[in-house]
Amino acid sequence: MILDALANSHRYIGEYKHAVSLFESSATYQEKIGVRKIDSLTMKNIALPYIALGRFIKAETNLRRRIKLYHKIEFMGLVGRAHCDLSYLYIYMGKFDKAKNNLSIASKAPNPSSDFQSYINSRRALGALKIGDVQTALKMAQLARDLADDKRFEVDIIRAEWLLGAAYRANNELTMAEENLSKALNLCRQINMVDHEADILLDLARLSFAYARRSAPGSAQDELFKDAQEKASEALMITERSGYVLQGADVNLFLTQYVLEQEKDKVKAKEYAEEAKKLATCDGPPYYYKVAYEEAERFLENLK
Repeated sequence: MILDALANSHRYIGEYKHAVSLFESSATYQEKIGVRKIDSLTMKNIALPYIALGRFIKAETNLRRRIKLYHKIEFMGLVGRAHCDLSYLYIYMGKFDKAKNNLSIASKAPNPSSDFQSYINSRRALGALKIGDVQTALKMAQLARDLADDKRFEVDIIRAEWLLGAAYRANNELTMAEENLSKALNLCRQINMVDHEADILLDLARLSFAYARRSAPGSAQDELFKDAQEKASEALMITERSGYVLQGADVNLFLTQYVLEQEKDKVKAKEYAEEAKKLATCDGPPYYYKVAYEEAERFLENLK
């Protein structure tokens, strides 16, 4: 329990590497003494850090073990959450059919709370964004926000506001995007929830970049491009400090595009693209961040 508490304190402030090490120690100890219930909660907390750190094989093994254990000890409500987390992994691996199937299983969990339904629809929104299905992403993100409990779980609100803002930006509804992304970032910083901050900053960078492209050449446009670069750089600092592999790949891809268009610097662009590909590799295909890996390859091919 003490190890879990320490691990969670590191997890909440974005220190996933320290959190994973402590969770692993806790799970090993509890397994030795046969504490099934606490071990199940330890496993629940470790899966998402594994994914964020790009340790996909460990994540999948952990999640499948969780599902087996929850069935054995009849934690049927947590079976659904484990399937939802498994869908999250498969979204990044580009296995969208498997992600959809696991979300379908998760949605059939007994007596689902509104926050759990919000969680499921957030994953559906994320999957839709990764395949470019913007309308589905908007619908699912809005549903996730409607189901989020304003009085209980800030994380559900942050996640839904971020995804809703990302979907609006992808749909070129920039004013709506700015409103949702600003809400997400403000709440994220109010509760010091670091693990979503880089994603939000990256979408705010993309938003400023989109505004700049709409603006006439001049000081206003220059300021918007500068803001995009600053927000992306801030996001990159968070990913490097915290070891967030997936977010790091996304930020490096944005910076590849930025320096190609704004600085005309192919050498620097290649460096960003190579770093994105390295981060997206994770445990190596098929255990890799497929969408980002392939985008990095396209950049590198064009930079030859």
